[in-house]
Amino acid sequence: MNAHIHKPERRLCILVSDRDEESRGRIVSALEAGYLKALEAPTEQEALMITKSEHCDLLIADMQISADDGIEMLMDAWKLCQPSAPAILTSWERGLSVRRWALAHDAFAFLPKPLREGSVKLAVGKALCRWNSFDLSDAGTFSGQGAS
Repeated sequence: MNAHIHKPERRLCILVSDRDEESRGRIVSALEAGYLKALEAPTEQEALMITKSEHCDLLIADMQISADDGIEMLMDAWKLCQPSAPAILTSWERGLSVRRWALAHDAFAFLPKPLREGSVKLAVGKALCRWNSFDLSDAGTFSGQGAS
């Protein structure tokens, strides 16, 4: 086993921020395996409160969480409070400008909606392994294999 890879001593925490309850639920159900714990926030205000009070290992957020600049505020707060933790952004918009915006704001990945469970699991697994050097092989589908 690689000396730089370790098993987490606590359940990894993922903050899921999406105003659409169905999308949020789909993400949460995909995450509830192995060491992963999901915290839900339907608004950027709730996500900001969680970001300031909880240690989260990953943010998954809808880029259209509010009509104003809520996602910019959330990404700025995320970088301030969780500087080494990655973010995955989602959107119904699939254009190149949306993807560029996500990458310009330091998103690890961009996932277009509708979200596919396999895509969510693969992106989450890669983000957590890359940023945290965790061995997620015992977390089942988060090893990056079998993603659909």
